[in-house]
Amino acid sequence: MNTECIGDYVKLNGKAYPCTISLAMDLIGGKWKAVILYHLKDTEKRYSELRKKVPGVTEMSIWRKTPY
Repeated sequence: MNTECIGDYVKLNGKAYPCTISLAMDLIGGKWKAVILYHLKDTEKRYSELRKKVPGVTEMSIWRKTPY
């Protein structure tokens, strides 16, 4: 991964991002991935625990986004 700062922008793989948060969100991507990772940051959780913590997410999203 080759990153470089150009003025107020961060450039990665030919794309320019206005800030590092924009870059991180593009790399993480998805509507639910950041929310799921937030709930998994301190400890691993069972599927049912994660469903309770993130009630709006679909089963498929949890299944596809979790690193298990």
